[in-house]
Amino acid sequence: MRNNDYQKDLEFIRSHLEKMEKPEPSYNFFEETRNLCHSKLPSIKSPRVPKSVWIAFALNVILIGLLMIPLVKALKAGLPLSPPALSALILLIQNAVMLFFAPIILKKFKAKQKTGSHALVT
Repeated sequence: MRNNDYQKDLEFIRSHLEKMEKPEPSYNFFEETRNLCHSKLPSIKSPRVPKSVWIAFALNVILIGLLMIPLVKALKAGLPLSPPALSALILLIQNAVMLFFAPIILKKFKAKQKTGSHALVT
């Protein structure tokens, strides 16, 4: 019985809210809010790519360079790809994709951990 009354009251409130005029905020309010947001934004520090990612990048570049020497020699000689050369090529592609997306994934992970910590306080 009470649930039905609650439902009727809720429908009554919603129907009257739809009919009410919605106030328009003033231009000054928009400008002050925008200026406040812009003043707070420079204080938010963006996450940096950790040094460990740069070290891994450098080591992978060196490793791939060493593994690609036989592949380049085989390609220059016009030979078909051997299994070691093919595995080096697969390793190159896998590492390139991993190194390209690692900083992006790390930034998103850190941003997800700190959700709400960069909220603007007025």
